[in-house]
Amino acid sequence: MLGFCIRIISQAINLRLIKAYGLYYLILIVGFSFLTEITKSVPILFIFAIIIGTVASYIYKVIFISNIRLGNYEKSPVVEKNKKKLFLKSWLMFRNVFVAGFFSALGLICFIWPGIVLLKRYQYVIFISEDLELGPIETLRLSRKLSLKKGWQSFNAIWISGLLAALPIVVFIFFNQLIYSFLSIIYLQWMNETLYVLILMPNYKSYKEKLDLDQNLAIEQ
Repeated sequence: MLGFCIRIISQAINLRLIKAYGLYYLILIVGFSFLTEITKSVPILFIFAIIIGTVASYIYKVIFISNIRLGNYEKSPVVEKNKKKLFLKSWLMFRNVFVAGFFSALGLICFIWPGIVLLKRYQYVIFISEDLELGPIETLRLSRKLSLKKGWQSFNAIWISGLLAALPIVVFIFFNQLIYSFLSIIYLQWMNETLYVLILMPNYKSYKEKLDLDQNLAIEQ
């Protein structure tokens, strides 16, 4: 597991991957994160920055996940030309992730362990939302089915790789808060947006292909 997590981190900081998606990341994630930071003293602007930043972050997620799903790790990403469709897919993704997050948070608040189980169960929601554009109930149901196989292994890989990726900058919490805040926005958010996709996408594609095959066989029979 440790070796796998280190390989995923190495893949996340691959210069070709960063070059391919870095500009979109800087504009849609980093730019709005800085905007949120500098508007904290003005509540109305702060709220506005959070809303716009959330929209921008889900647009980035759609672009990144859709291209990784198609195997594009190093070339310039293909972006949906129909802006209305891009915004709609971003909204569907946000809605489904919000519903999954609500149930997971409720489980964590009430009994902790059920919430962790739900987090594992719904870890594929964001991929299903981008790919199949299903409603919340269908998305949660399919994610639960996909996570039955190696679900805990993938879930553990996500938090372990995230912890390992964060270690190099944790020291700045104690010595320089400004540098830590800067690195959190630039580096940690990149890892947050990238690691889980690199870990889960191969599983998602494999399991989805098997489900499609099983469905086709059932139809033929």
